[in-house]
Amino acid sequence: MSPETALFHELAHRGALILSGDDHRTFLQGLVSADVRTITENHSAWTALLTPQGKFLHEFFIYQHGNTLLLEGERERLEDLRTRLLRYRLRAKVTLESVPELAVFGTLPPFQGPLRNLSHAGDTIAFGDGIACMDPRLPAGGIRIVASRQAIPETGLTTADMAEAAWEQNRIRNGLPDGSRDIEPEKGFLLEYGFDELGGVDFRKGCYVGQETTARMKWKHLTKKRLVPLRGEDTTMPQSNSPITLSDGQPAGIIRSSTLDETGTGFLAMGVVRLDAILETDLRCDSTRLKPCPPAWLRLPDNR
Repeated sequence: MSPETALFHELAHRGALILSGDDHRTFLQGLVSADVRTITENHSAWTALLTPQGKFLHEFFIYQHGNTLLLEGERERLEDLRTRLLRYRLRAKVTLESVPELAVFGTLPPFQGPLRNLSHAGDTIAFGDGIACMDPRLPAGGIRIVASRQAIPETGLTTADMAEAAWEQNRIRNGLPDGSRDIEPEKGFLLEYGFDELGGVDFRKGCYVGQETTARMKWKHLTKKRLVPLRGEDTTMPQSNSPITLSDGQPAGIIRSSTLDETGTGFLAMGVVRLDAILETDLRCDSTRLKPCPPAWLRLPDNR
């Protein structure tokens, strides 16, 4: 393979909606956890839609595309996201439509061609008939591209397919949640899943759906568990929602998404773990030993 070859992985489980209309920005600003005013053609954001009680419903990325906003979320749940957002439309002049012709791709370093111009979280450029964006949460998350499938070849880049495992290993090592695979809808709270440290919530923007609960959890330090990467010493990956226990059998959390590790002799997983168990050296899932690997960005309270 040429050293100038760019490896891309199609994130087939992700898709896009397009939000347009005279009021599209003010409409979205009052609903989601990120500050929509920061989004430009050169900067994108990661955000969430919550219940009025502050519980998670959807996570998605927001990109400016011309005079519209692209919302990149879980493909199988896009219609639910669309329905829930439009419940708040009232007299707002907005249109929210599915764009099935757009696909979502991911690529990791070394970057090639115009992608070399992206260096900071949220950096965004036009890419073919769509956009390319350095992951707004963390540059280590790689670059996300939302465009038609023919857009990448038309850029002139020499490309090859990236294995899904390589993308997933990088995502999990860096502690980046992937929708309902990692966050159970109508149960999780944003601060349990890194939205504070990863820029998915703005505490200065003003009101949005679920804002009161989210702010109270932050200022009163009410978070009791966190999503963290785990390493397992087995080639049999655990099922989602498998229990995590301490060595004495006491419950410590649950498994969410997982993939085989780089060696093929173990696995990486995302787990929702009690704060007081995150630094334990002998967690278990059934008989498999688990090692928590909190990423550098994750802030743990001193009183955990």
